[in-house]
Amino acid sequence: MAENKRLLLFQGGLDTVDLFSGELGIGLAKLGYEITNFDLIDSAKNLGLLYRSLQENPLTAMIAFNSRFFGLTTPSGANVWETLGIPCINIL
Repeated sequence: MAENKRLLLFQGGLDTVDLFSGELGIGLAKLGYEITNFDLIDSAKNLGLLYRSLQENPLTAMIAFNSRFFGLTTPSGANVWETLGIPCINIL
């Protein structure tokens, strides 16, 4: 089985996050990673889309900045990333 090299980055929440995610995504794509962007503008809809896409193609990790987005929760209050088993990388 081929190594999964799919990373989740965030966009749509803050200008700095858009800039950092965009630039980091470009560099990581050059290293062979598939980049999936999570649009924070409609996070409830995008969580559903993310969950469905994970059924076919799991993520290697999600990458966040300054501890943002680690606290996303399901409707029941569980942490999204723990529930989905997605490792989290925090860039400070």
